[in-house]
Amino acid sequence: IQMAVEHKPSVILHSFCVDHVKELVIQRAEQESIPCVDLFGPMFDVIHKTSGREPIKIPGVYKKDEQHYAMLRNAMHFAIAHDDGAKDEDWGEADALIMGVSRVGKSPLCMFMATMGYKVANYPVCKGVPLPSAINNIDRKRVFGLTVEPSVLVQHRGCRALGIESPKNARGVNQYASLTNVFNEIEEVEQMYKDMKVTKVDCTEQPIQATANRIIRVLGQRFNPMDDDDPVQDDKAAATAATATAQVSGRYNRYQPLGGS
Repeated sequence: IQMAVEHKPSVILHSFCVDHVKELVIQRAEQESIPCVDLFGPMFDVIHKTSGREPIKIPGVYKKDEQHYAMLRNAMHFAIAHDDGAKDEDWGEADALIMGVSRVGKSPLCMFMATMGYKVANYPVCKGVPLPSAINNIDRKRVFGLTVEPSVLVQHRGCRALGIESPKNARGVNQYASLTNVFNEIEEVEQMYKDMKVTKVDCTEQPIQATANRIIRVLGQRFNPMDDDDPVQDDKAAATAATATAQVSGRYNRYQPLGGS
């Protein structure tokens, strides 16, 4: 206002939402005979009269939301950039690393968790291919190994092999999608999880929300502990209990399970 006084003729344009602040500006402008224009007040009045809803009148809400969505964008970019084992030198920055054989559901899970602000990378475990040295850059408590019933994985791989969408229509059988090969892969990778002391997560017949909930719950109890219980005792039971869907809100809480359970 003082600047407007010093540079007359001038006009004051404001977007104050707090009533007492707005009144002070208007009064001072009148005292100095300076035109004062409320940019948003008339618009909010119309919306209020039309909808019957009161404006919250809290300054800085947009900035808080922008910070929240910036966090989500960063997590999404991280998941995309670190998909399928890419940029493993950054694994130390991840909230979690998801491992598993082909078509077990690593990428969709990482993208889903990214929509809640988690920075998640994934790595495809391939038979005969040693793990990269970068695995030592991340706390093993943040590493999760996905597993699934071999028969389910055969269906998923059959779809990929034939380039079709529905498992029910998969008919082709090759080494990649054969039950014997898949069974051996699952058996081998589960032994690797055990040897590496990686948390195994069974995602058989589980929606992505349930698997994400399981992982988030484990992360919460490990890095933001609420009690002394060990959450890594019954993967399938914990995953089955997780049925809530993801809801992104301004009340985002680090390592908060979906639905707050």
